[in-house]
Amino acid sequence: MYSTLRRSWRAADRCLTWAVKRQPIRRASAITLVAVLWLAATASPSAQGQTFTVLHSFAGYPTDGSIPFAGLLMDASGNLYGTTLYGGNHDTCQDYQGTGCGTVFKLDTKGTETVLYNFTGPDGANPISIPIMDANGDLYGTTTAGGGSGCGIGCGVVFKLSGTKETVGAGPAFR
Repeated sequence: MYSTLRRSWRAADRCLTWAVKRQPIRRASAITLVAVLWLAATASPSAQGQTFTVLHSFAGYPTDGSIPFAGLLMDASGNLYGTTLYGGNHDTCQDYQGTGCGTVFKLDTKGTETVLYNFTGPDGANPISIPIMDANGDLYGTTTAGGGSGCGIGCGVVFKLSGTKETVGAGPAFR
């Protein structure tokens, strides 16, 4: 048996939930591997000396992003940048009324979150990529929806967000 994750949307709670469905298969699944690795990590003596800290809890639409699906980018100052699949202060995404179109955010070294951009739908919606940053501090990324109308709710966009005033790294690639 192996497990697959199934995503479902509960509009009443404005939450994305994951359900596990068990199905037969002849090889181990990724979820089994993750469970084994988690057990190994939590059972190891070194795991007991670790500290876990929540840096930010997202509030969701209409004041904040929700569902930070992708990873994070850290700049040279230690600030974190990311995207949220939903949330933000615009409710113009036609298929996701009441959830927002997603955000680009910054979490500074003091733990203060700033929404840098709220997607509106025509300019992109539902980003699930880790943003990248150039030497000037401009952020680049992609969205899964919004933009043109060729795919119903849009086929997505590649975006550039200027004016973050931070830089990444110190290696030759960033000079």
